[in-house]
Amino acid sequence: QSNDNKHRNKSSILIFNKSLQIDFSKIIASPLFTALQLTVHGLRTYLVSVYGDPECQLDSLLDNVSSVVEGSQCIIGGDLNARSSLWGDQVTNPRGRIVEEFICLHNLTLMNQYGMPTFFTTRSGRVIQSSIDLTLASPYCVYEISQWKIDPDIVPRTDHLAISFRIGGCLCS
Repeated sequence: QSNDNKHRNKSSILIFNKSLQIDFSKIIASPLFTALQLTVHGLRTYLVSVYGDPECQLDSLLDNVSSVVEGSQCIIGGDLNARSSLWGDQVTNPRGRIVEEFICLHNLTLMNQYGMPTFFTTRSGRVIQSSIDLTLASPYCVYEISQWKIDPDIVPRTDHLAISFRIGGCLCS
């Protein structure tokens, strides 16, 4: 990886409703994850976008995310490059097992629709699909998320399909 590419931010959060209460002093950005703190029905909640670069140590990246959201409600979404039959992928890889453990350790719920691929591409004439883009929620946030869906119109012409959902009635992607 080039040095320029290594320091480029590879995660983002899009919020389509200005009425969400975001604490702009609590935004944390690193090359592989972005976190912001917002208030949902009076409860402090972190919204996190993470990119599990195939070359990064996923367990270390998830430890960093954990240190930010520790003790708070959270919604974590991102391309973790982790495959698991737990979320309906065809195979389970070592990164998938790391994410399975992370989910259990932090009492998170997987919000993805089981078996719905989030990644499509064609390589050498072969169609490849998998479910490597995940949305995870802490217990309280599970009830605040509605209308979770894959939305190919948000970011067209990419092999990863955007995921959108509502938090407490407000649309996020």
